[in-house]
Amino acid sequence: FVYSLLKRKEKILVIRDRIKLKIPYGGSILLESGVSLFSRTLGLILEAGISLVSAVGIANHAVPNYFIIQKSRQLPELIKDGKSLSESLSRIDFFPPLSLDMIRIGEASANLEGMLSEVADYYDEKIQAKIDIFISLIEPIVIVFMGLIVAAMLLSVYLPIFNIIRVVR
Repeated sequence: FVYSLLKRKEKILVIRDRIKLKIPYGGSILLESGVSLFSRTLGLILEAGISLVSAVGIANHAVPNYFIIQKSRQLPELIKDGKSLSESLSRIDFFPPLSLDMIRIGEASANLEGMLSEVADYYDEKIQAKIDIFISLIEPIVIVFMGLIVAAMLLSVYLPIFNIIRVVR
C-alpha cells in the first residue's frame, strides 16, 4: 500500500530512477537505452515534419526514466533561446560525448534525422552486446545452481531408500 502511494509521487520516482542509473553495469544499460529511445523518437518525429522544439518535448517522454525526463525538461527552452540541439543536450549532461559529436555532425550536414537514427542504432547494438556478455556470465552460475537443486532432490529421494535398505539388513 505504501509503495503504491510512493510510486505516484514524481519526486520519489526521480530519486528511484537516479539510483537505478548508479547500479553497476545495469545503470549504463539503462542510460544507453534512454539515449537510444530519445534519439530514435526524436529522429522519427523530425522526419514527420514536427518542429525541433515540439519534437524535443515529445521525445523527452519516450524515455522511461523520470530522472532523465526531469533533466531534459529544459531542452525546449534552451533550443528556443537559440542553442543548437547538441549544445542543449550537452548542458543537461546525460548524453554521452560520442552521441553529442554525432548529433553535432548531423546538424552541420543538415541530416539530423539520419544521424539521430544512427545514434539510436549504435546504442541499440551496444546495449545488445552488453546484455549478451551479462547472459554469458550468468549462465554458468545458473547451471551450477540448478545442479545443486537437482542434487538436493536426488538426495532427498535416495537417502530414505538407503536408510530402509540398511534397516532391513
